[in-house]
Amino acid sequence: MKKPNILMIVENNFPGDIRVRKEANILKNYYKVTVIAIKRSSEKFYEIEDDIEVFRVPELQLRGLNLKNKLIRSYYNKISYFLQYFYLTILSTIIFTFTYIKRKYKVIHVHNPPDTLFIVGLLGKIFSIKFIFDHHDLSPNLYLTKFSGKKDFAYKILILCEKFSCKLADVIISTNESYKQIEMDRHHVDSKKIYIVRNNPILSECLVEKNDNNNSIKEKNKKELLFLGAINPQDGLDILLKALHYLVTDLNRKDFICNIVGGGDSLQSVKQIATELDLMDYVDFKGIVFEREKIKEYLYLADVCVEAAPDNELNRHSTFIKIMEYMAAGKPTVAFDLKETRYSVDGAAILVPSGDIEGFAHGIKKLMDKPDLREKLGKAGQERVTKELNWAKSSSKLIEAYETLNL
Repeated sequence: MKKPNILMIVENNFPGDIRVRKEANILKNYYKVTVIAIKRSSEKFYEIEDDIEVFRVPELQLRGLNLKNKLIRSYYNKISYFLQYFYLTILSTIIFTFTYIKRKYKVIHVHNPPDTLFIVGLLGKIFSIKFIFDHHDLSPNLYLTKFSGKKDFAYKILILCEKFSCKLADVIISTNESYKQIEMDRHHVDSKKIYIVRNNPILSECLVEKNDNNNSIKEKNKKELLFLGAINPQDGLDILLKALHYLVTDLNRKDFICNIVGGGDSLQSVKQIATELDLMDYVDFKGIVFEREKIKEYLYLADVCVEAAPDNELNRHSTFIKIMEYMAAGKPTVAFDLKETRYSVDGAAILVPSGDIEGFAHGIKKLMDKPDLREKLGKAGQERVTKELNWAKSSSKLIEAYETLNL
């Protein structure tokens, strides 16, 4: 029997985007999967990768102008923000139109942001194509966090786009209960069409076998801290650095190195903060790492893992994949006490009140000083992932959601 064709769209690299890669790899067992994604410089515009057809569009680089006037810079950043969204939406619409003739897609599955991708789904409705809205981020809340915090005209447009996406969707994929509740409250969506597919880790992608090579590259007489993830305004790297500064200057702990693995809009400003706080001897910016084996190595070498995302309009509702990857690797974590983080760790981490820089530093010091506690929390976290928060459980919900479409 011929597999139905589905089209996935993501404003990120593929297979670099972990969630989209995991979903595509599950779905390809039942469907022919085509993905539209953003192209990295080293990637091809078109290829078949692991039986998944991939079309890539060049990234639109508009941000980064060194504008001194704050008002002009603010408007420029907002315009760039929306232009990037519409850029992908327009190109995705074009690619869909030209490829539909041959592939006759049965499903258009979009991963937000941007929420403007509902336009592709709306076009697909003309051909009776089912539409799935995979709700990765609360775009209106993200906008408030990245910019002024004001519920201005741009915010209202994002609310409208989110509403259109939810209302048009035959199925909504949510990352957690908080997102599901917002969809129901904010847009009056029927709970029956919302499926929670948590971004749980694949255990084998976080564990590495112990060997002499691993131990030889670990810094002697130093504890290794690890931050793994995006470095954007909402991610709290400035807070992490202030906590590390307190750890060095007030708690007199200099026997550590913090590996910061990732990149994003705030990378350069975070490096500047590290320089100003005289922390460059204690932090090592590794950049974005896509190779899974290298990420597993950083996880293996870490003594303490950190997640410094503070409470804000976005984070208080969000689930952080990095925390569950830390847990899967059997590593203890220090994080701020947010609702969904509390659910993820379920006691397997040190949680401190959001924004408590000194408390965060003391949490790191406590884990540095107590190997028994590190082992206890690490084992508890790994057990929780093994039994509950693993991709095998999440992916079954994804398949269940697709089955309701009766393709």
